[in-house]
Amino acid sequence: MPFTSRDRRNGALWEAVTASTDIRDWTEGKMLSDYTGDTLLRSAIERQFGVFTRSIRIAAQQDESLRDDMPRLSEVIGLGEALADRYDETDHEAIWSAITVDFPMIRARIVDVLGEEDDSSFACV
Repeated sequence: MPFTSRDRRNGALWEAVTASTDIRDWTEGKMLSDYTGDTLLRSAIERQFGVFTRSIRIAAQQDESLRDDMPRLSEVIGLGEALADRYDETDHEAIWSAITVDFPMIRARIVDVLGEEDDSSFACV
Protein backbone atom coordinates (compact mmCIF):
# COMPACT_ATOMS: atom_id res chain seq x y z
CA MET A 1 0.00 0.00 0.00
CA PRO A 2 1.50 3.40 -0.96
CA PHE A 3 2.11 6.07 1.63
CA THR A 4 -0.58 8.70 1.96
CA SER A 5 0.02 12.38 2.62
CA ARG A 6 -1.17 11.72 6.18
CA ASP A 7 1.53 9.02 6.56
CA ARG A 8 4.17 11.44 5.26
CA ARG A 9 2.89 14.17 7.57
CA ASN A 10 2.94 11.91 10.61
CA GLY A 11 6.40 10.54 9.79
CA ALA A 12 7.75 14.07 9.48
CA LEU A 13 6.03 15.08 12.72
CA TRP A 14 7.63 12.14 14.53
CA GLU A 15 11.04 13.24 13.26
CA ALA A 16 10.33 16.75 14.55
CA VAL A 17 9.30 15.41 17.97
CA THR A 18 12.47 13.33 18.18
CA ALA A 19 14.71 16.25 17.20
CA SER A 20 12.99 18.65 19.58
CA THR A 21 13.19 16.10 22.41
CA ASP A 22 16.94 15.79 21.89
CA ILE A 23 17.32 19.56 21.88
CA ARG A 24 15.15 19.89 24.99
CA ASP A 25 17.21 17.28 26.82
CA TRP A 26 20.55 18.81 25.77
CA THR A 27 19.55 22.35 26.75
CA GLU A 28 17.88 21.62 30.08
CA GLY A 29 19.55 23.80 32.70
CA LYS A 30 21.70 25.52 30.07
CA MET A 31 21.99 29.16 29.10
CA LEU A 32 22.81 30.96 25.87
CA SER A 33 26.44 31.23 26.98
CA ASP A 34 26.61 27.41 27.32
CA TYR A 35 25.28 27.05 23.79
CA THR A 36 27.62 29.61 22.25
CA GLY A 37 30.64 28.51 24.28
CA ASP A 38 30.48 24.76 23.60
CA THR A 39 31.18 23.84 19.98
CA LEU A 40 30.03 20.23 20.41
CA LEU A 41 26.73 21.25 22.05
CA ARG A 42 26.13 24.01 19.50
CA SER A 43 26.85 21.67 16.58
CA ALA A 44 24.53 18.98 17.92
CA ILE A 45 21.74 21.46 18.58
CA GLU A 46 22.10 23.12 15.19
CA ARG A 47 22.02 19.74 13.43
CA GLN A 48 18.82 18.75 15.21
CA PHE A 49 17.42 22.25 14.63
CA GLY A 50 17.84 21.56 10.92
CA VAL A 51 16.17 18.16 11.22
CA PHE A 52 13.31 19.75 13.16
CA THR A 53 12.71 22.57 10.70
CA ARG A 54 13.05 20.34 7.62
CA SER A 55 10.63 17.81 9.13
CA ILE A 56 8.06 20.37 10.17
CA ARG A 57 8.27 22.05 6.75
CA ILE A 58 7.57 18.69 5.07
CA ALA A 59 4.66 18.05 7.45
CA ALA A 60 3.21 21.50 6.76
CA GLN A 61 3.44 20.84 3.01
CA GLN A 62 1.36 17.70 3.53
CA ASP A 63 -1.12 19.45 5.86
CA GLU A 64 -1.29 23.23 5.43
CA SER A 65 -3.51 23.61 8.51
CA LEU A 66 -0.41 23.00 10.65
CA ARG A 67 0.88 26.49 9.81
CA ASP A 68 -2.28 27.99 11.29
CA ASP A 69 -2.09 25.80 14.39
CA MET A 70 1.52 26.50 15.37
CA PRO A 71 2.65 29.92 16.50
CA ARG A 72 5.74 31.34 14.78
CA LEU A 73 6.18 28.20 12.68
CA SER A 74 7.15 30.11 9.55
CA GLU A 75 9.75 32.14 11.45
CA VAL A 76 11.29 29.00 12.96
CA ILE A 77 11.42 27.29 9.56
CA GLY A 78 13.07 30.41 8.18
CA LEU A 79 15.74 30.25 10.89
CA GLY A 80 16.43 26.63 9.99
CA GLU A 81 16.81 27.52 6.34
CA ALA A 82 19.11 30.43 7.20
CA LEU A 83 21.17 28.13 9.41
CA ALA A 84 21.62 25.70 6.52
CA ASP A 85 22.18 28.27 3.78
CA ARG A 86 24.07 31.05 5.55
CA TYR A 87 25.89 29.29 8.35
CA ASP A 88 28.48 32.06 8.71
CA GLU A 89 25.66 34.50 9.52
CA THR A 90 24.06 32.40 12.28
CA ASP A 91 22.13 34.48 14.79
CA HIS A 92 22.80 32.43 17.91
CA GLU A 93 20.43 34.49 20.05
CA ALA A 94 17.58 33.87 17.58
CA ILE A 95 18.36 30.13 17.50
CA TRP A 96 18.45 30.01 21.30
CA SER A 97 15.16 31.89 21.54
CA ALA A 98 13.55 29.53 19.05
CA ILE A 99 14.63 26.41 20.92
CA THR A 100 13.74 27.73 24.37
CA VAL A 101 10.56 29.65 23.55
CA ASP A 102 9.09 28.47 20.25
CA PHE A 103 10.04 24.78 20.17
CA PRO A 104 8.13 23.85 23.36
CA MET A 105 4.91 25.36 22.00
CA ILE A 106 5.35 23.84 18.56
CA ARG A 107 6.35 20.47 20.03
CA ALA A 108 3.27 20.46 22.30
CA ARG A 109 1.04 21.06 19.28
CA ILE A 110 2.78 18.29 17.33
CA VAL A 111 2.20 15.89 20.22
CA ASP A 112 -1.47 16.93 20.26
CA VAL A 113 -1.81 16.36 16.50
CA LEU A 114 -0.17 12.94 16.71
CA GLY A 115 -2.11 12.11 19.88
CA GLU A 116 -5.35 12.77 18.01
CA GLU A 117 -4.26 9.98 15.67
CA ASP A 118 -3.31 7.44 18.37
CA ASP A 119 -3.14 8.31 22.07
CA SER A 120 -1.27 5.12 22.95
CA SER A 121 1.78 6.11 20.93
CA PHE A 122 2.82 8.82 23.39
CA ALA A 123 3.49 6.73 26.45
CA CYS A 124 7.22 7.43 26.17
CA VAL A 125 7.33 10.97 24.69
